[in-house]
Amino acid sequence: DIGGAVALLQQIVVLEPANVEPEDDIAELYLSKKMIDAARKQFALAIKDYPKATEPWLLQAEYDRSEKRYAQAAQEYDAAIALAPDDLRTTFEYGKMALEAKDTAKAVDLFGKVLAKDPSNPDALLGIGQAYAMQGKWLQARDEYRKAFEVTHAYIPLFNLGLAYYNLKDYVSARDVFEALAGHQDPKHPDPTLWYILGETERQLGAKKNAVAAYKNFLAIVPNGEAADKARAYIKQMSQ
Repeated sequence: DIGGAVALLQQIVVLEPANVEPEDDIAELYLSKKMIDAARKQFALAIKDYPKATEPWLLQAEYDRSEKRYAQAAQEYDAAIALAPDDLRTTFEYGKMALEAKDTAKAVDLFGKVLAKDPSNPDALLGIGQAYAMQGKWLQARDEYRKAFEVTHAYIPLFNLGLAYYNLKDYVSARDVFEALAGHQDPKHPDPTLWYILGETERQLGAKKNAVAAYKNFLAIVPNGEAADKARAYIKQMSQ
């Protein structure tokens, strides 16, 4: 009973005139029922009634982002940030969306703004590293991934650091990273990508025996597909 639910929420709007959430709840109800025009009108009403509130803008941005309407979501994120320029979480989420949209220059700018105020933010360091990597700027990506790992000592920034070394043709450093990760995998949930890239790295270094072993570990997890076909071809080539 959408009409009944809206009527009840409207009563709450009257009872809580200082709170934007009941109006946003009506808009989200419409969104959940795919009543997009009604939701947009309700968000517009919430913005009119609460011009200093960021929530109506952010909820629309999240929805448009989920629908891959990135240009529309960008306008909504911009409106929210204009109202709350010190909200680093919003700036960070906007940066993540820019990555999704492959707008790497925008992502670098947004993550840079987060890091200007929070230089050790590991998520922003990882995000700006990913943006640089997408631009092919592997030196910058390497430096940001290294900083992120120094803060978190986590798997993803270290793996990405290895990828940066690999793309910089620093295969020795890349191998050190990938071997360290391989030695600390969860045996119940091994990472096939790690074994494949370790095989590639060993192959670049001319370490045929190690490369074959890594490729075989990959094939034990992923026996089919394009990457599996390549791994078998490399094994055959190096075994001759």
